[in-house]
Amino acid sequence: MIQTLKETKNPDPYPHKFHVSHNATQFIKSFDHLLPEKNTYLDFEVSVAGRVTNLRTSGKSLVFYDIVDNGVRLQVLCNESNNTDTKSFPEVHEYFRRGDIIGVRGRPGRSKAGEISISPGKITLLSPCLHQLPK
Repeated sequence: MIQTLKETKNPDPYPHKFHVSHNATQFIKSFDHLLPEKNTYLDFEVSVAGRVTNLRTSGKSLVFYDIVDNGVRLQVLCNESNNTDTKSFPEVHEYFRRGDIIGVRGRPGRSKAGEISISPGKITLLSPCLHQLPK
């Protein structure tokens, strides 16, 4: 798979830069005050990065990632309606695997379940995982 990514550069498996505005701890401290009202997200973007530790799907248009940054877990709630990438929603998420390091640029908020999360417009593969993570 890595060889395919290197040849096609779609997505580039090792991008040059990704600006991070908040680490996971700062993100949670900054947006912990948000109330879980009707799945509302703020109108500005922030960027975070971390290692994917868990992936969950809920139908064709909703994908959840748990990312960890310095031991702090953060939920990434990907909704097809928020996708700003040039590729379709399924194409964007077909390359992400458990163990990959990803960069997420999106809006902070809380999910319907009340968990603080980021709703991305764009996700970038920063470094693919070459070996399976231990359980």
